[in-house]
Amino acid sequence: MGDNAITDTDINEIYEIKEVLGKGAFSQVKKCVHRESGAEFAVKVIDLRRVPPNEKAKIKREARICLMVNHPNIVKLHEVYEAPHTYFMVFELVSGGELFEDIVRRTFYSERDASHLMLQILSAMQHLHRLEIVHRDLKPENLLLESQRDGADIKLTDFGLAVMLEKQQNEWFGFAGTPGYLSPEVVKRVPYGKPVDMWAIGIILYILLAGYPPFWDDDTKVLYEQIKLGEYEYPSPDWDDVSSEARDLIDRLLVQDPAKRLTVDQALAHPWIAQSDRVAPHVHRQGTIEEMKRFNARRKFKGAIFTAIATNKLLFGSKSILEAAKKAASGPADGSASSSAGDAAAAAALANLTIGTPTSAAETPSEKHLESVETLIQPPRFQDATEEEVYQLTVRLLEAIHSGDYGLYAQLSDVKLTAFEPEAQGILVQGLEFHRFYLEAAKATRRRQGSVTSPGQHTFHPYSTIENPQVRILASGSAAVILYNRLTMSLSADTGKPTTHRYQETRIWEKHGTTWKQVHFHRSS
Repeated sequence: MGDNAITDTDINEIYEIKEVLGKGAFSQVKKCVHRESGAEFAVKVIDLRRVPPNEKAKIKREARICLMVNHPNIVKLHEVYEAPHTYFMVFELVSGGELFEDIVRRTFYSERDASHLMLQILSAMQHLHRLEIVHRDLKPENLLLESQRDGADIKLTDFGLAVMLEKQQNEWFGFAGTPGYLSPEVVKRVPYGKPVDMWAIGIILYILLAGYPPFWDDDTKVLYEQIKLGEYEYPSPDWDDVSSEARDLIDRLLVQDPAKRLTVDQALAHPWIAQSDRVAPHVHRQGTIEEMKRFNARRKFKGAIFTAIATNKLLFGSKSILEAAKKAASGPADGSASSSAGDAAAAAALANLTIGTPTSAAETPSEKHLESVETLIQPPRFQDATEEEVYQLTVRLLEAIHSGDYGLYAQLSDVKLTAFEPEAQGILVQGLEFHRFYLEAAKATRRRQGSVTSPGQHTFHPYSTIENPQVRILASGSAAVILYNRLTMSLSADTGKPTTHRYQETRIWEKHGTTWKQVHFHRSS
């Protein structure tokens, strides 16, 4: 179906538009009621005046693709209305919330249940691939449930990054998707096609059975190297009772060479899918549920951070992102009590902030990617290489602080480091012992609780973003000062409660021979 399905009729003549369910950078999702039938829908209202010019064509591309699709496991776009400054996309209203959130509430969940869920996901993907549509952003957030009843159908949503293949040929469509679900060919920046979706399905299947992903690291550079190598494990005891057929399907999906990766038709014919009642055990997987609870908490928290950052940068320029973060974490801005958690999940997916990504590598402002702070915040630009070096050293220093790496902190600092910081209660601190105490205590606490860097460990490290860094080179290049706002967000492993802190920091660096050392810093309370 083409643009003839997009009408300029006044939507208010056909629908009564109701309360807000969710908000994005350029859009709101509202509940609406068909005046004649009384049926309820979700309408995505896009303010075209706030959309960058290069994004407007992508919105219409998304609409055209969605209008082509008609499958019971894909959220249906019914109609599109176009006003002078507004675009209205009327979607099927789904109210069951996210699939992964539903799984952790279940009293019974087995490998066979996972197989039945995967059958629906593959069925939706088969429909798309037969239409030559590549979704490009398969992930848990985009797998919703039709309703809150038991056994409700899965609904795949969010076609903001979807593309159409021309003559079934692979192309370079740009570096797009979500880091943990990116295929090796995207990370390597080579032409790609339908197999990128099959890789993401392999990642999702792994999580459905273990509760955590096969590739993981807080540093996206490290994560991408893991994906390029394609090396993953089935750690004991988590995988001890998973069938060999399930692991075989994962292995055939997570294949480095896209030409050798299973197609969707081949995956549907695999015994673990086609003969699940025979080969998939019907035994409760409580360990998977516990792991998935922690996985859900982590991705939700990261999503709130990056949504806040993206919203702030798109809408508020260089203002503080603190208020945007609060809004992202608190849900619909109108505080509507009538919006269910399921409605909110659907609205969040439909109102996805990332309307699109660059279609060529040349348009990409950073080598980093969607969920990384570095992409959502434009990297700072400096006058020369020395300013850039001082900034990068400061980033490394903050990484050492977050990880409790006293060795790295000491390597970057002068032994006579001086500091004013709140923990010292206004007293000037000299030397490294004061900092050693805090860093090693933090590291010991994480060691007792576990680390998120490997499966089965669950402390959530903090995330920081540096706002408005300013670097000044002093003393003919032998010293430098960097000033910035630092926003740090962390999630308690015990309570799951997020905390946010904002500081103003100044750090002075001196060049000792060819090496820069931090010699003084000041942090506000």
